Amino acid sequence: MRALIKIEGLNRKEFLNRLVTNDVLRVSTSHTLYSALLNPQGKYLHDFFIIEILEYLLIDIAANEKEEFMKRLRLYQLKSNIEITDVSQNWKIQYLKLKHFLDLLPQFAENALEKGDTFYDASYGWFIVDPRHRELGLRWLSNGQLTQNVPVDYFFTYEEQEKNRILLSIPKGRLDLIPDKSFPLENNFDGMGAISWKKGCYIGQEVTARMKYRLPPKKKLVPIWLEHPIISERHKIMTNNQQEVGEICSTHLNLGLALCRLEYMAHTPQPDSPSFFVSFQNKQIKIKILQS
Repeated sequence: MRALIKIEGLNRKEFLNRLVTNDVLRVSTSHTLYSALLNPQGKYLHDFFIIEILEYLLIDIAANEKEEFMKRLRLYQLKSNIEITDVSQNWKIQYLKLKHFLDLLPQFAENALEKGDTFYDASYGWFIVDPRHRELGLRWLSNGQLTQNVPVDYFFTYEEQEKNRILLSIPKGRLDLIPDKSFPLENNFDGMGAISWKKGCYIGQEVTARMKYRLPPKKKLVPIWLEHPIISERHKIMTNNQQEVGEICSTHLNLGLALCRLEYMAHTPQPDSPSFFVSFQNKQIKIKILQS
C-alpha cells in the first residue's frame, strides 16, 4: 500500500531540497525523482517519489511510513511557507507495463520514455516512467479518471513486479532496508538515481559523500537464487566453512535480495555446486548470488 502526501507553498522545493538526497529543484510536471531521507549519520529513514502536480508536490511513500514521515517533515518545517497534507484518499496508484503505454495514449509516441519522464492526460491522469529503472514500467496516478476499461494484461501482476525488482536489485522499503542502520550506497540508491552528487547539503550528506569518494561500501545488495522458498527474516548466508557472507532481506518464491560482503562477489558458486547456504527450519538451503 502507498500513501500520497501533498506539500504546497512558495518554498516547497527549497524546503524539501535541504532535507533529502536528490535535487528537488530538478522536479517538474514532466520529470519525477526518486529520493530518500537519511538520519545525520547517513543512514536510511525513508524512500519515496517526488512528483510535481500543478502548484504542489506529491510524495509517494509506503503507507505504513506516512505518519512518521509527516512528523519528521513538520519538525523541520519551522517558519517555512508550506503546508503538509495527507491526500491518499484522493488518488489511486496502478502499475502499467511500459510496452502498453502507447497503446493507451498514442499521442505520446514521439517521447523517448526515459526514467522519470512524467505525462498527463485529462482522461486518464498522470503517468510516470519509474525513476529507478525503466523495466519497472509506469506508475499511474489517477484521481477519478477512467481506469476500468483498460485491459488487465496492461498491468503488472504482483508476481511480475516482485521478480522485476529483485532481479534489478531494487529494495522494497523496509522489507529490505532497516531504519537507522542501512546505508544508501550499500543498497543501490546511487544506481537507482536517488542521490544527487552536485546539489548542496542535505541531512546525512557528509557521511554519504565520504562513502562515495573515500571509504567505498564493503557490502552490496544483490539478487539471489534459493534452492527452496523461505520466509524472509534476515537469515544469515554462510559458506561451508561457516564464514558469514551476508544476510537475506526480502524474498519472493525462489528469488530474493541479500546484502552481501563484496569480498565474496568474485566467487559466486553455480547452482549444482554451491558453497553458500542459509539455515531454515533445520535445513541448509542452497544459495546462488545472481550478479556481482
